Amino acid sequence: MKWLVIILTAMVTGARLAGAINWDWLLVFSPAIIYVGFYAVVWIIVLAILIAYFVACWIKER
Repeated sequence: MKWLVIILTAMVTGARLAGAINWDWLLVFSPAIIYVGFYAVVWIIVLAILIAYFVACWIKER
């Protein structure tokens, strides 16, 4: 999946720089932004679950 995002972003960036497409830069980099955003959301969910688990264990011990 990572290689697909890298190749797709490089191809679209090259096409934008060559003038073949006239897209906004946000749209050009959207595959990379979506890829990073997906993993950021996954890490936030994992951290929230871990914090909830440790808080529940801490409350149970009190």
